[in-house]
Amino acid sequence: RPHRRGLRLNGRRAPQTVRVGELQHRPTKRKPHGVRWVVDPISGTAYFSRRMPLFAQLLAYEDEFGCAVGVIGQPVQREIVFAGRGLGCWLLSGAGTPIAEDRRTSVSGRSTLDGALTLSANQHTWTDQLLGALHRRVALAGAVHHSVLHLVTGRVDVAVGAAHAYEDLAPLPVLVS
Repeated sequence: RPHRRGLRLNGRRAPQTVRVGELQHRPTKRKPHGVRWVVDPISGTAYFSRRMPLFAQLLAYEDEFGCAVGVIGQPVQREIVFAGRGLGCWLLSGAGTPIAEDRRTSVSGRSTLDGALTLSANQHTWTDQLLGALHRRVALAGAVHHSVLHLVTGRVDVAVGAAHAYEDLAPLPVLVS
């Protein structure tokens, strides 16, 4: 079971490192001075299992201060957004593109909610009142997985979601800050 093996860094076992992932089914607390990797190898399992190209791979590296590195990869679209604490968010796009050719991302410049292009996730958990209120104010679209990748690249103005697991949210603090 690969999700239970110890993590190796530069060929050495990292004993203070804990791995957390969707397949683990039990929460694992970060040690006070340790670090942990949070891995979601297939975010959008329902899409993936139906052979729909709407899934992502999520990765977060957490230290005692929280998320230090966040990554969202969309292999079918050949895009990766990644960020490090205090270093900004970057997009790597296309097969074989050298890392040196990545570009810094930025969110939409929109300053009002009215008419904002809004990607939504897990709408089946929302109340009719919330859906109605959003429809009156924004251009609401179902999620094109992963909505945060489209938010941090400025392709959409707003991303709204509910009922997410921890591994779905772990990389977001550094990606959207």
